[in-house]
Amino acid sequence: MNTKNNNTIATPKHHAMLFSYIVKAAREELDSEADEIVKKAVINYAIQRGRRMAKRVKKDGLELSTLKYLAYANGKQIQETWI
Repeated sequence: MNTKNNNTIATPKHHAMLFSYIVKAAREELDSEADEIVKKAVINYAIQRGRRMAKRVKKDGLELSTLKYLAYANGKQIQETWI
């Protein structure tokens, strides 16, 4: 795990591991219903995340595009001159 300014930062690998544990627990508790529930949750999260990213792009006074999506996807804005 990385640390920055004494704050713990989870890496993509940590997020993947956490997600796998959540799915495993859901399957153990819900059996066949788990996969559909997880699928809906992932879709809902993706929609919410996309909206948050679009809001940040617009807040920065930029137009939405695939390039802006890539630039903002990890929560890090790249230099405006690159966009």
